[in-house]
Amino acid sequence: MNSIKNKMMIGATTFFIVTTVGLGMVQLQVKAYADTIQSSKQYRNYYINNVQQSELYCVDGETFVPGAETAKYFSLDYNDSVEGTITIKNNGNEYVFEKFVNYYTKNGEKVYIKVTEQNGVKTPDTYTITKNNNNHLFIPLSFFEKELGLKFEVDSSNNLYLGDVPNNATSDGSFDTDPTGDGKAPTHYSTANSKLSIDEGWVAPTLKSTSVDDLKKDAQTLIKELEFVPNGIKEDGSTTSAKFDIMGMDGRMSSMNVTCVGPVATGPDASHFNSIMFNSYNTTPEDYRGISDNMAGYYGKMSKIDPQVLKFYYPNSWEWLNTKLLYLRDNASSSNIITERYTIDGRDTVINGNGQITVYMSKVGGSLKGQMLTVPYKGTIGEPYSFGYWAQSNGNWYFEDNLGNAQKGWIQDKGHYYYLDPSTGAMKTGWIKDGGNWYYCWSNGQMATDTAVDGYTLNSNGALIS
Repeated sequence: MNSIKNKMMIGATTFFIVTTVGLGMVQLQVKAYADTIQSSKQYRNYYINNVQQSELYCVDGETFVPGAETAKYFSLDYNDSVEGTITIKNNGNEYVFEKFVNYYTKNGEKVYIKVTEQNGVKTPDTYTITKNNNNHLFIPLSFFEKELGLKFEVDSSNNLYLGDVPNNATSDGSFDTDPTGDGKAPTHYSTANSKLSIDEGWVAPTLKSTSVDDLKKDAQTLIKELEFVPNGIKEDGSTTSAKFDIMGMDGRMSSMNVTCVGPVATGPDASHFNSIMFNSYNTTPEDYRGISDNMAGYYGKMSKIDPQVLKFYYPNSWEWLNTKLLYLRDNASSSNIITERYTIDGRDTVINGNGQITVYMSKVGGSLKGQMLTVPYKGTIGEPYSFGYWAQSNGNWYFEDNLGNAQKGWIQDKGHYYYLDPSTGAMKTGWIKDGGNWYYCWSNGQMATDTAVDGYTLNSNGALIS
């Protein structure tokens, strides 16, 4: 059987005609792209005025970009108040995009993103659909280019951008196929300086400043002074983050080669606390000798950068925290999860080790709410940590947890036990009988232990010794 392929160009639409000769049978197959679509190549990243946007989404030759951010740049009339939907108005036309569908509507009429035609029958492509990710609705790049006639730029590193040319000091897209000449796996470098720092040795610079409790400003400091790379931004700064890209993979990196600093979530209860995700924390070059000299160089650089990040956020206690994270590195795993909570340098801090190490921290004066409440109390550095708040009313003291729930019975706060009336929640003092045992609480409400009161001895649990 012989196959002959011919390619014909008709206007903006490409047809592939495949003629198969054999057994006296001739078949004609035609594949066409709808006029609303143009085939797109894979771009590395998407920047608007030198700010990297959410990760690009590409499928079957079509590139999708964050709709709201792009519409805003072009000053289009748009509305994305309904999650997973965006409406764009332009030149008297109304376009409506919804998540996870293979079409949008123009003045109420469906326009399929991609259409295939076979034997004269047109069929919408069910694989080329919109995407909704982290509250960003991705819509076709070709909609902006062909339907609206708007222009995008592409730099020498295959980054798609609008406005300012991307600052390639942090991402030039270079690729060295065999930097050492030893035939080992290809190696990526994000900058020429990154390559030099690996080949010639690198000493982490000392940060000129410490955290100012502003995610946007903190990220910019890390980017400027420690070669971090932008990792997404929102207008109010709540999703600002930065990452240290030791492998030079930029937007294509995996979690195996990055230290990332940013918010853990964007909701109202989370916007005031931050997280640092460490992978291969403080790994030494010797850990990779004999496996890959390049990997030794990369992780040698990482082992110097991580303590600097700790020093940035914990200027007075970073050495203690570094020792703690080294312990987690050697002892925590997916089967041995270690979670501890402290107050360090005035920050409410949760340390979690489960194969990778994550530090959650509130800014000074904030608190970790919601999902962090399940983390047990373990100890303190500096000011002890409180699980809630004391409030006084009508001469009595009451205690509410971080969600505002009034507590009753025994509670522990800042390492001390208190007894709250089981009915009213009021703090009790003096002699208290509970569970068949007698206890004593001082005038400040703290339970007495290992002492004698009124001639009666109390043990280490606070119970009266009969």
